[in-house]
Amino acid sequence: MAINENDSRVRRTKKLIRKSLTELAQEKSIDKITVKELTDRIDINRGTFYLHYSDIENLIECLKNEIHKSFCQILDGFTAERIKQEPGEILFEFCCFFKQNFDVYSILSVPEQSISFSDGIGKMLCEKCNEFLILICPDLSAEKHSLICEYFINGGLGLMRSWLKDFPNQSPKQISAIWLSMAKSGIIGILESEAKGT
Repeated sequence: MAINENDSRVRRTKKLIRKSLTELAQEKSIDKITVKELTDRIDINRGTFYLHYSDIENLIECLKNEIHKSFCQILDGFTAERIKQEPGEILFEFCCFFKQNFDVYSILSVPEQSISFSDGIGKMLCEKCNEFLILICPDLSAEKHSLICEYFINGGLGLMRSWLKDFPNQSPKQISAIWLSMAKSGIIGILESEAKGT
């Protein structure tokens, strides 16, 4: 029988499974987590788990896909023109997204998971960043566009990790303001350097 993903009970069960996984991931390596201990922690039977996922690896893959899908939906609203007009609001929305999903993002950023996950997020961000740079810096070479994107995206993702791990009491508004200040300084420096021919 097909599962109705919009059913409140299904959503609640999946939310509990996600919570159990992220809590266990703070205690041990992901590859050591079993379905039994995950379901015991939230008092559901293993049959309920298997209605939604085939195993722990499948659960992790589904969480990756859910975050990517949500992230894509956010990026779809970020046109290059909007980024130019509302950079602070854009970065604030990014910060809110990462804060809401940090429980999963943190376990997907461990070495055994991070390459494919971070590369996927980074690739999407680079594509959007490149659209923006073409709009505001059309005379820059493709090589410089690529290097600038790598710098800003990797710096931004590092900022998110450091914020949510070490300074979680800072609000998305405060962090987005710091990110915006650093980004503006960097872009202004790049443009000044280009104007001087250096």
